[in-house]
Amino acid sequence: MTAGGIGLILGTDPQVEHIVRSLGRPYTLVPETSLRAMAAPSALPPALLLADVREKPRLLAELGAVRRQHPNVGIVIIARLDPKLMLEAMRAGITECVTEPIDVDQLKTALSRLGTLTPTTRGEVFAFLGSKGGVGTTTLAVNVASVLAKTGEPVLFADLNLAYGDAALYLGAEPRFSIIDALENPTRLDFAFLKNILAATSCKVELLASADRDPGHPVDFRGLHNIIDLAAQHYRYVVLDVPRSGRAVVDPLQKADAIIVVSNHELSAVRSASHIASILRGRYGSARVSVVVSRFDSRSEISSKDIEAAVGERIRQTFPSDYRLALDALNKGRPLVMDNHTKLAATIHTFAKDLAKIAVEVQTDEPKSTGFLGRLTGGKR
Repeated sequence: MTAGGIGLILGTDPQVEHIVRSLGRPYTLVPETSLRAMAAPSALPPALLLADVREKPRLLAELGAVRRQHPNVGIVIIARLDPKLMLEAMRAGITECVTEPIDVDQLKTALSRLGTLTPTTRGEVFAFLGSKGGVGTTTLAVNVASVLAKTGEPVLFADLNLAYGDAALYLGAEPRFSIIDALENPTRLDFAFLKNILAATSCKVELLASADRDPGHPVDFRGLHNIIDLAAQHYRYVVLDVPRSGRAVVDPLQKADAIIVVSNHELSAVRSASHIASILRGRYGSARVSVVVSRFDSRSEISSKDIEAAVGERIRQTFPSDYRLALDALNKGRPLVMDNHTKLAATIHTFAKDLAKIAVEVQTDEPKSTGFLGRLTGGKR
C-alpha cells in the first residue's frame, strides 16, 4: 500500500522542485536517508518518487529496494546519460528516467503518466482459512469470488497453496503460470507481469493459480505482501485461499480486511478452529476474524451453540450440507453459485453480499464445459 502525493528527493538543482510545484500536485521533500525505512514491508511510501541521482547514483540501489518491496510505487529518476547507469536503473525496476539536460515537458509527461497509472484506491481482501483439510474452504472461497464477479467488478482469486492447490479445478481453469512465477521474479513484478500470469475463468474471476511443482529453491515469502498489495490496487475484490500452516499463512493475513476461518461439526475441526481463531484475533483484532460452519447438520451431536462456545464468538454463517452438489460442481469445473437453484448456492450468495456489503445480482449464464475427464488430461486425448 502507498500513500498519496509525490516524494521528492532533491539534488542541488532547484529547477526540479519548481517543475514539480508547477504541476499543482502535492509533494513532500524526502530526505535520502529515509529510503531504507521506506523499503520496510510495513512502510507507506509515496505513490510516486522523483529522485535526482545525477550527483548520487548510489541511490539507485536503495530506490530499487523500495521498488521491490512496494511494486506499486512509481519511480522517476533524473540522471546523466550513462549507459552503465541506465542498465543499473533497469535492473532496479526504475519506472521512468529523464536525462539531462532536463526537458521540462518530458519530466512533466513522465510524472503525469505515472500519476494516471498509479491507483488511488485499494480493493478489499478476503482470506479463507480452513481449520483442517476437507472442510470445504476452497469450495467456499471459489464460490464467494464467483458471486463477487457477478457484480461486474474485477475479482482476483489467489491460491496461496504454492504447489498442488485445487482452485484451478474448481474454476475450470488451465493455468500456464502460477504464484511461484510471481515469487521467483520479484524485480519483474508489476501489473503487466501479474496480468500475464493470471488464468481466465468462465465465471470472470481471474486466477493466480497454485503450481504443479514445488519451488526450485527457497521462497522469499515477503513477496506475498507485494503480490497482494499489487492485486488490491487493481482489483475491487481479492480472495485468498490460504494454507493452514507456514509463512504462506502469516504474511498474507496481514493484508486481509476479513479473515474467514472455515470449520464443520467434526470435533477435531472445531478444536482447531477455536485455536486458530484465538490466535488470529490476538494478532489481527476480533473485527477482522470470523468463523463459519460448512456442511451444517442440525442433527449433529456438536451443535451450533457448542461450536460458538468453543470458538468464543457467534458463528457468522452456516452453510447447508450438499456434498453431491459440491462434488458435481468440482467435476465440472463450474462454481455451484452459477446456478442459483439450491439452498447452498443461495446461502453463499447471502454470505458474499454480507461480506462485501454489496447487493449481488444473480445471473445464470451457461458457460461451456469440457467435462471432467478432459480437464483431468488438460483437454488432451
